[in-house]
Amino acid sequence: NSKIPYAVHPVRVAYILWKHGIHDFDILTAAILHDVFEDCNIDRYKFHKRFGSWVTCIVVDCTNRYTDGTFKKKTRHWRKWMEAKRIGGCSEHVQNIKIADAIDNLRTITKVDKQFAKIYCGEKSELIIWCRLAEPKLLESLNQQLLKTYGEINDAENRNIK
Repeated sequence: NSKIPYAVHPVRVAYILWKHGIHDFDILTAAILHDVFEDCNIDRYKFHKRFGSWVTCIVVDCTNRYTDGTFKKKTRHWRKWMEAKRIGGCSEHVQNIKIADAIDNLRTITKVDKQFAKIYCGEKSELIIWCRLAEPKLLESLNQQLLKTYGEINDAENRNIK
């Protein structure tokens, strides 16, 4: 819901991976495309023909599974917990992309919606629990970004109290 163009976020996710020493072309491609099945009406067969099995598998694994009608009656907390748990069973590549995605989203979330930022921070704190295969420096960066974002939320709440 920010005014930043859609294409900026996926590129930043790939850049975060690059800065953390992940330079594999296919992984960076998957990072740029990580939201495509959730956000765009993309035919998976055509996607597979264009990007190959490896990138397709990673992007499919990055795609949230708990959004369809089967799970709509479940709470957001339950759906996000199950998604974090599912990601915990995925490859280190998927975990690294999801961690980089969270880092980038956390950098701007307080500017968009401070109330939702609290919920999102909690969800990403749970993601850390499950991502045991992720690059340790990425996990540390996520932890640092969570602390910074929580601080921004607290600062905003303290300004509102005064």
